[in-house]
Amino acid sequence: MKSIPLLLAFSLATLSIQTPIFSRAMEIPMDTAQKNKPVTIKVLLQEKEPSLLLEVKGPYKIFCPHTDILLASSSSSKRAFITPSSNGLSWGEVLPGNQALRIVPSDNKTSIFVNGIQYKGCLEVYDLGGSLRAIIESDVENYLKSCLATSFYDIEEPEVLNALAIVLRTQTYHQIQKDPQAAWHITAADSGYRGFAITFQNMSIEKAINATRHAVLTYNAKPFATGWTENSAGVTASFSSVFKKNSPSPKGVKIQGMEAERLKSAWSFQVAKDQLATIAKLAQVSSVSAFSEKGSGKVYAVKINDGSDIKTLDFFALQEALGKTKLKSNDFTIEVLDNVVRFKGYGQGNGVGLCLHSATLMAKQGLDAKTILGKFFEEASLEKMDKLPLN
Repeated sequence: MKSIPLLLAFSLATLSIQTPIFSRAMEIPMDTAQKNKPVTIKVLLQEKEPSLLLEVKGPYKIFCPHTDILLASSSSSKRAFITPSSNGLSWGEVLPGNQALRIVPSDNKTSIFVNGIQYKGCLEVYDLGGSLRAIIESDVENYLKSCLATSFYDIEEPEVLNALAIVLRTQTYHQIQKDPQAAWHITAADSGYRGFAITFQNMSIEKAINATRHAVLTYNAKPFATGWTENSAGVTASFSSVFKKNSPSPKGVKIQGMEAERLKSAWSFQVAKDQLATIAKLAQVSSVSAFSEKGSGKVYAVKINDGSDIKTLDFFALQEALGKTKLKSNDFTIEVLDNVVRFKGYGQGNGVGLCLHSATLMAKQGLDAKTILGKFFEEASLEKMDKLPLN
């Protein structure tokens, strides 16, 4: 197997503030031959639909996604409902014998609209026993712009947004690489992906993604599972320890000089034992204990005992039940009193990956995105990667 060329690779631990930001990488267009295309992600748009309003503005080609045989081509636009039939999919006219199609733009100006929403990329439509499934294949850069377009308006530091763009691209590459040949990698509902037009609503995100195009973090030479947290209170945990995924990822870190910020982020609340028993589906609460990562102290689960039965809830289930405004983070201790259980903690969020609060403080001190990432991912490397590494 031939390894991919890396345009840039270096250890994050050795980065300095003087290191210039990435040289601009050129956008790689979608390739109709599917031989030299950018890293793409397949997003499930619709499923179990009786019909879809499909419009293609610009020239396009239609292939069978199973055989790659060219079925039709057009140099003009088309708008019609696509429906399943016993003779094949019908889009204004029946494509005899074809229960699946792949629409590939013939040039980069072509847009695809599904039920009125604009997309850039290639569209696959399948007839699954009389209902339709629609999947868009988008390049990762436009996918990220769409997912993040309505997020992070409160972040004013460009270097924090640059670092965040790299972290989220890393997670996306990892998601794809888990199964590159999957029918789809994620759903639009789960990812917040809403097509191409929305990408112009947040120019700060647009600039950050463009400035870091193709830049990802790697661990053991591969993109890894990671994320971000609002305020880690100066300590982060590894992704695998908090999310309990068998996925190699860098260990968490303790950020130097954040002791005072940690104290500022303190919170506490208490919950009645009866309420906690109801959440755990137990008769009562006699004791509560936490399972936490050894290095960071971040809690990944709690054990609730009623004297005869024990229930274990992971952190995310407990947080959903109690509310994020109360159980703000997984950095907490538990105290069982007479009629209540008291939680005392620090920070906000899941405590994994890039801490936005700490990163913002670093950026205000003049640190750039590379240096900021080096503080949170000491075991990782930073690379420009326009192709996924071979498994």
